[in-house]
Amino acid sequence: MKKRIIVTTSVGLVLVLLFLNAPKDEAKTVNEYDEESLQIGNQHLRQEEIAVKERPDELLEKFVLREEIELKLWDEGEEVEEIQTLLNKFGYSIEENGVFGLQMKEAVEDFQTNLSLDATGSIDYATYKKLVITESSNLADDYIVSLQNKRTMQETFIPIPTLIQTPELPNGCEITSLTTILNYYGYDVSKTVMSDHYLPKKPFTYKDGKRFGTNPHEYYAGEPRSQHGGWYSFAPPIVEAGNMYLEEQGSTMRTIDITGSSKEDIIYYVNEGFPIVIWTTLDLSPPRMNSHWYLQDSGQYYEAQTNLHVVVLNGFTDDKVHVMNPLIGQVTYDAEAFFRVYEQMGQHAIIVN
Repeated sequence: MKKRIIVTTSVGLVLVLLFLNAPKDEAKTVNEYDEESLQIGNQHLRQEEIAVKERPDELLEKFVLREEIELKLWDEGEEVEEIQTLLNKFGYSIEENGVFGLQMKEAVEDFQTNLSLDATGSIDYATYKKLVITESSNLADDYIVSLQNKRTMQETFIPIPTLIQTPELPNGCEITSLTTILNYYGYDVSKTVMSDHYLPKKPFTYKDGKRFGTNPHEYYAGEPRSQHGGWYSFAPPIVEAGNMYLEEQGSTMRTIDITGSSKEDIIYYVNEGFPIVIWTTLDLSPPRMNSHWYLQDSGQYYEAQTNLHVVVLNGFTDDKVHVMNPLIGQVTYDAEAFFRVYEQMGQHAIIVN
């Protein structure tokens, strides 16, 4: 049964100390706590109770509200953002976007190791308490050096299979690229099955001489099997297709939308062994917006890209990226040109984890 403590201002300090530090079955005295300290490398952080003394009622309320906290990889929300802010007081340089990504998991593991906690990479009550009451420091210095190396292009090759989209899917580069990664992880599924049975898509309609189509952020526009009636989608419909398939297989893996990832983030994922579905253009030229349709749900004019293409990034060599291009197979491109177009296209990307 959970305990609830009502604290008055006069006795708040003592009760907070007991609440924070005492095991469930026994309590220590305040004097015993005064003798405790944490040593991290060559640093000595102040005793935990010093932080508590500064704001006992505030901390007590915070801890009571977080007794059941449990956050893990790919969770999202305000609680995740709070943890990101807490990590950053130690210099972890985590983007405070409310998404529990891979770099955040590594940072949590590093923090837990330094504080002699179980290095699970997830947030439990013990980790949360340490994040709150431990004094700000440069705890993350060694981690940041390691992270910078991982965010720099290294000789890397992930041996994903080659899967060509044609002739069955002349406009199915997105779902073919996803299928390649699913095959790499051992799932025996074809590009056509993924396109026909899992990809959310909507056909075009015509009225009064106008073409009406879907929002490519919500559905694939048209039909990937059609040479002239298939266009494209961005990440969300492909993520939905991947997750529908994985859930049917009873898999614990997920398709993750990492759209918005910087060049350095993308390099990090590949160096960590993750092939990435990347939105680019057919010839790495700037995006061309010389077609259009009207959105079916609102009638809004939609300017469409005509040279969009999707590939799988699976390695680096020297100043080049290694790519599985579903039109031509395994190729290399100039890394600077590749990442320039990736950014121009809006930084759309997907991993499976």
